[in-house]
Amino acid sequence: MRLTHSQIERCIYENRWRKRHPVEKLALTIGMLVLSVTLPPLPAGLAIALAMTMIALLIVRIPLSTYFRVVAIPIGFAFAGAVATIFSVAPGGGGLRIALAINGAAIASGLIVRSLAATSCLCLLLLTTPINEIVSILHRCGLPSAICELMLAVHRFIYIFAETAASIRMAQTARCGYASKRNAYRSMSRLVAALFLHSIERAGRLEIGISARGYEGNVRWIEPARALSVKALCGIALLEIGVVTLGLSFNGGWSH
Repeated sequence: MRLTHSQIERCIYENRWRKRHPVEKLALTIGMLVLSVTLPPLPAGLAIALAMTMIALLIVRIPLSTYFRVVAIPIGFAFAGAVATIFSVAPGGGGLRIALAINGAAIASGLIVRSLAATSCLCLLLLTTPINEIVSILHRCGLPSAICELMLAVHRFIYIFAETAASIRMAQTARCGYASKRNAYRSMSRLVAALFLHSIERAGRLEIGISARGYEGNVRWIEPARALSVKALCGIALLEIGVVTLGLSFNGGWSH
């Protein structure tokens, strides 16, 4: 089953961390993300992946199917890239010879574990925090307003175009638009052309809409008042310190 924008939005606004301050969620996910790319994959990366997955499923109560469908796509790319590191291409026998790379299996395993840890951090942030709260924090940290507004617009348009493309493709499939290779090429070219025209039209309507609402150069949104939890921040700090201690205490961990 295809994961839709509405399913992701429902997860974002109905999870158990919805009313928590976004700084707390950023401190956990971004802190763990930094640790996942700086500490050795084993055991630190594996510990981070397990910890973030348990938090997402057991504490935040993200639906199992939604979580793993979000994680599956980037992990699939990680597996494809890791397989390439196992082999090496070198000249030999008058041509090129494919052989197993030195320490290729160890490097590939470390790459997969590190990718799994980083992906679990980003997916937890994606499924618990609305984009406008993240952009609001970035704006308060000094990010220019133009970039913040562009981030919001791009985020919204990505989902709109994805759903539009899926609807067009479904209609084409119902009309046997992909029954043969020739029909498939024709249908794909028409889909791209229709999506391009739709994006131009949608952008024009968006510009008219925000101008009609008195746009003066800055997009403002209402932010609910939330208090930072000192207890939660201390718990996050202890968890991250524990991961650092675990990663540095094992000298046999991979460093690649």
